[in-house]
Amino acid sequence: MTGSRVVLSASLVLTLALAIVATSAAPVAAIGTPGDVDETQDVVIRFDDDADGRPQFVAASLTDSEMEALDSHPMVEDIEELTGGTIAEVDIERSLQWEFTTTAIEAVWDHTRGDESIVIAVLDTGVTPMPDLAGRLLPGTSFTSGLAQTDLNGHGTAVALVAAAGIDNGIGGVGACPQCSVLPVQVAQADGTVRWDRAARGIIWAVDQGADVINMSFGGFVGSDLLEDAIGYATDKGVVVVAAAGNYERTDPYYPAAYTGAIAVGAHDESGTRYSFSNFGTWVDLAAPGCVWVSTPVGQSRCGTSFASPIVAGAAALLRSVDTSAATTTSTLETSTFTTTWTRFGNLDGTKLAEALEPDVPEPDVTTEPAVTPSRVIATPQPSPTVAIPRFADVAPHAYYADAVTWLATNGISTGTTPTTFSPDQPLTRAQAATLLWRAEGSPTT
Repeated sequence: MTGSRVVLSASLVLTLALAIVATSAAPVAAIGTPGDVDETQDVVIRFDDDADGRPQFVAASLTDSEMEALDSHPMVEDIEELTGGTIAEVDIERSLQWEFTTTAIEAVWDHTRGDESIVIAVLDTGVTPMPDLAGRLLPGTSFTSGLAQTDLNGHGTAVALVAAAGIDNGIGGVGACPQCSVLPVQVAQADGTVRWDRAARGIIWAVDQGADVINMSFGGFVGSDLLEDAIGYATDKGVVVVAAAGNYERTDPYYPAAYTGAIAVGAHDESGTRYSFSNFGTWVDLAAPGCVWVSTPVGQSRCGTSFASPIVAGAAALLRSVDTSAATTTSTLETSTFTTTWTRFGNLDGTKLAEALEPDVPEPDVTTEPAVTPSRVIATPQPSPTVAIPRFADVAPHAYYADAVTWLATNGISTGTTPTTFSPDQPLTRAQAATLLWRAEGSPTT
């Protein structure tokens, strides 16, 4: 019960509605009587949303007379044709995983590599368990006749790996959010086709399971009000929705990517130029590398906006892992770009994403005299004039601790583990910590 209203399942409503149709329809002509054949059509019957805003619907095959009778039924909100799309992949061989270097996503990894609590829902052909997803692949569900963790196509598994393959594990490649979890939602058949009612159910289910980001690497040029409403439900619940822009070299809107609530992702090459196959236009929000190397059982290259989309979905998950809201995540992605003429915002730029994660450091107040400790004056460490300041090969210039390491070396507090390495991931002993603090205090003797 919701208030005084009984909430019926869509299938039960359909059963009741068809029963009404059966009792009210005109008599059927006798066998052999000349007349028009009442053909059936695949449709989606829409009902009022539930109390929490979830679209309520059911797919059915109805005759024209049944649709006419149901269309006037008080419990039926709308009847629309059942349409769908296909996965957005093209076959172009490549051999190098250049996608994260080109986008500079590594810069974001210095701040966060994601977290297992951050969930990327991959709506696709399913995701087969892979070593590179070990411990982070959730059970998922299927809205086809298959199983969520059985991918007979391979497309969904590749998409999941691009989004979240592990890092520093000696296995295969790496994903955009290498420590995030993947929720497989099977909405596509093994042949890559997707019905919009299944996609809508997948979106709603993923949202209700707590997904932070949804990726959809499929689409078609014929949309669906139902699918748009399901995306609206996701964004209303604070979920970031990312979708492939399609591979037809066209400017026509491609759905679900073209819906307002989704981030539409096109594909560019290593130079940042649009891949010839990628759709384009003002409805395409961002672009990301369109050819990737994935660590499937035999490492392989996959191309298409299908694989640009999970790079952006992974970047969104990285932002979500530092407590960024869905709205802020979307705006940060949109402003962290190189401007192009064929998308609305431009090519994804990981360097700008990293800058957005930098903490705000207040400007020093130059009018305030520094406090002096009464017991002694703390000497400011000075660099030795005879010792060159080392440049450590294992400290990336964009690392969040790079300035701190430079300061330590400049002031003679730490010269690294070797003349060229700092070993930033190694722990300190208590003796080392004491020595560093002693040097930072100016090596006091009192």
